[in-house]
Amino acid sequence: MNYNERFPAFSFRIDHNLKRKLDKLSVIEKISTNEFARNIIHMYLNNELIKKTEDLQVEKTKLQIEKLKHEVQYLKIRNQFFKPAQATVRINPEIVVESATKEVIHSPYDSQNKRLQCVECMCLFTWTGRDDFIDQLGEFHRHLLSKHNRELNPIEKDVVLKLEYEGDSR
Repeated sequence: MNYNERFPAFSFRIDHNLKRKLDKLSVIEKISTNEFARNIIHMYLNNELIKKTEDLQVEKTKLQIEKLKHEVQYLKIRNQFFKPAQATVRINPEIVVESATKEVIHSPYDSQNKRLQCVECMCLFTWTGRDDFIDQLGEFHRHLLSKHNRELNPIEKDVVLKLEYEGDSR
């Protein structure tokens, strides 16, 4: 086997625009145009080049749609098998005051269980010690400001000012 059979020479013609593109790319790589073309053919024949089949944005969109379908399917299964137990505790407030507009205002304090409860969303505020009791009074006030965007009403102010620590809540 001689040199020409071992390393054959190929000769072919390409379009002028493709030649210019090859020239530009070979200047960037700092090698000759022939060497650059030889590298491309070598990588293609060794399956090191990947053919462009689809646009990456289209592929990404397809994967996002598939992910959303799986999430919906997961939520359906979760809602079907893991239904939360509906255990809400209703408190009978101590003080009920009717205003001039016949609106009933409830006290947020439950003296039987020694705890506070938001009358709008039924969120409970309980404590296990004197320091926790003081923290929960402040937390109750912050809750009304952040969740319900309002200040304490007169009954709530009266309860918070007159409320004293009587032991842990139940």
